[in-house]
Amino acid sequence: MKNVSEKKILLSTPRFNVFHQQFAEEDAKVHDYYFMEKPDAVSVIVRKGNHIGLIRIARPLTQLSGWEIPGGRMEEGEVTLKTAQRELEEETGLTGADWKYLTSFYPFPSVTKERMHIYSCVANDTSSTRLNVSEGVSEFRFFTREEILKLILDGEIHCSIDGFALLYYFQAVTR
Repeated sequence: MKNVSEKKILLSTPRFNVFHQQFAEEDAKVHDYYFMEKPDAVSVIVRKGNHIGLIRIARPLTQLSGWEIPGGRMEEGEVTLKTAQRELEEETGLTGADWKYLTSFYPFPSVTKERMHIYSCVANDTSSTRLNVSEGVSEFRFFTREEILKLILDGEIHCSIDGFALLYYFQAVTR
């Protein structure tokens, strides 16, 4: 596809921008595309022995509360590892050691170029848990692999990004 028009901003928010742009296929047929631009994000699989830590968080848009991996958006000029470390501490009060970059992927390539980066780490002192209740985090807990798979199957992990990250970790890292 070839870009045939300038990118036009339709909406600007603190979290993302929405654009319109026209593209042409090889047969010259022109298509309108509407897409978002937003910063890349990270998720952190935090380990303690054979357990993985998840946060319970409320999501007002879906009116659901479920289990998620700590994580969030990159700030301007920030590298992915620093984002992962910051988000883990902001959401749980924990710090980590033995940080490993696992993978990255585009969760919504038809809508945005946002890339999701997945890290794992070992939790340092877990007695210092401090939840970010202002962002809807109400609980932090460590789960076994079997418990996490049950949470996914029971619909308690709502975010497809987290489901992918956990399944990737179980298949590619812990085999």
